[in-house]
Amino acid sequence: MATRKINGRESRLAPRFDSAVILTSARQVASAAGTISRVSDEVFEGAEAQVRTLDRATSGLNEMAASLKETAHQATSVTVSA
Repeated sequence: MATRKINGRESRLAPRFDSAVILTSARQVASAAGTISRVSDEVFEGAEAQVRTLDRATSGLNEMAASLKETAHQATSVTVSA
């Protein structure tokens, strides 16, 4: 009696369970997860540093804007009194 091939194996045979292949795959997945976790931590730390830098820059720009307003007000006062 002829057997049909399904997915590269004869259909009347049960597939083999190879624990070494499963273990190797699990180790690769665990290694990749560890790498992803480390990269995610580094990206998060970099993003936090950028937020701190942007906060300092915004604060400096706000101080500069306030100073320019005061300078403009003083220039207007000098112009009016002249």
